[in-house]
Amino acid sequence: MRTGIGASRQDVNVSVRGGRRVEIKGVPKAGWAPRLVHGEAVRQVNLLRLRDELARKGFVSPDALRIEAIDVTDLVGLVGHSGLGFLRREGWERWIAETGRRPAFELGEGRFRVTAVRLEGLASTLSWPTQPGHTFAHELAGRIRVIAGLDQPPILLHSEDWPSASGPGELRALRDHARCGDDDGLVIVWGPERDVNTAAEEIRLRYVDALDGVPNETRQPLPDGSTDFERILPGPDRMYPDTDSPPSRVTRERVDRLRATLPARPWERDRRYAAAGVPQGTRHYLVRRGAAAIVDRVVLECGADLRFACFFFGERLRGLRRRGVPVERIGDDRWCEFFRAIGARPVLRQAWERIVRLIAESPDASVGALLERQGLGLAPAEWRASVAETCAHLGPAARTPRRRVDPARPTRRALREVMPALRGRVPARDVVTAVEEAMR
Repeated sequence: MRTGIGASRQDVNVSVRGGRRVEIKGVPKAGWAPRLVHGEAVRQVNLLRLRDELARKGFVSPDALRIEAIDVTDLVGLVGHSGLGFLRREGWERWIAETGRRPAFELGEGRFRVTAVRLEGLASTLSWPTQPGHTFAHELAGRIRVIAGLDQPPILLHSEDWPSASGPGELRALRDHARCGDDDGLVIVWGPERDVNTAAEEIRLRYVDALDGVPNETRQPLPDGSTDFERILPGPDRMYPDTDSPPSRVTRERVDRLRATLPARPWERDRRYAAAGVPQGTRHYLVRRGAAAIVDRVVLECGADLRFACFFFGERLRGLRRRGVPVERIGDDRWCEFFRAIGARPVLRQAWERIVRLIAESPDASVGALLERQGLGLAPAEWRASVAETCAHLGPAARTPRRRVDPARPTRRALREVMPALRGRVPARDVVTAVEEAMR
């Protein structure tokens, strides 16, 4: 089981009196919900106020809306300001190249166009507040981004928040060309001809929705507590099963095949690990953090001891990770190689930390090659003579226990000298025997 942001997903539904249900889809963290609910409630109240303002202006039906799209591609090329280079063909083509957009995939059909959408009598609506820090122009931008597929920032420009990078002369020229009066708003969109036409129509449709207040939508959550358009909220006829998909036959063979590949249930794993003598804290870490899968794999495929594998992945690797060893770089196949190696040569267990560090440093190299390069798993020639020589160099005082208080002290001192070179090569019990014989 995975935890952390994104591991769970909540769909938050919000409505206010007079509004409609809006679904905020896939909230990745429960702590986001209060700000999202607050922001959506404010948005709906403001959209209801916009509806009333439109009605006051005489916009009570779609027929009352007078929205016209005018091609201004050539005009922008003549009077375009250097700060709005994305409105020119060369700026558009440069952005396409930088982002790898493909015609007929991310881009619609047709030549590059810049379109001015005149909103007769709707000048003040573009800056109408919706969510905290957002205006109705953001509502238009969300629809254009999703439905028309035009997502080059800033997605649109409009007359009530004209960018400072451009001078007032350019806006004046565009308004004059579109025959805008003082009460008219102006929105600029750009891109492939087909997508731009879709964007202009989507602006009209969003104003049609505004006449009715709050549209049924699915919206995506953003970390700052705001939301953006995701899709129109489907009605009951479009829910489960999805009517856009052809029916697929589910056969018994397919079900059996899928069932055979399912991982063990968490409570089954917990019970099996408990029977092997693994403490509760370690069991919960393995099951909840996803390490149980590799534990079961090395046990099944490599013949590893279950208890050892649980402690290895649930305790030892956690300690190495805390000390900065990038154990997450080691893939499952490398772990299988590691457990096969220590199964074939148990002496390697004594050097497990050194081996894991080597694998983490070179995760693409085979474990066998790393062991061979370091000379691990094989006893050095004449190692007993080397142990005897080291013990002889310690001197008689070191080989004699002090007042017989700790008779094992000389042996431990000798082991500290010889074990670094023999760990992972010679079994520790054999080294202890050799040291004891040499110190008699």
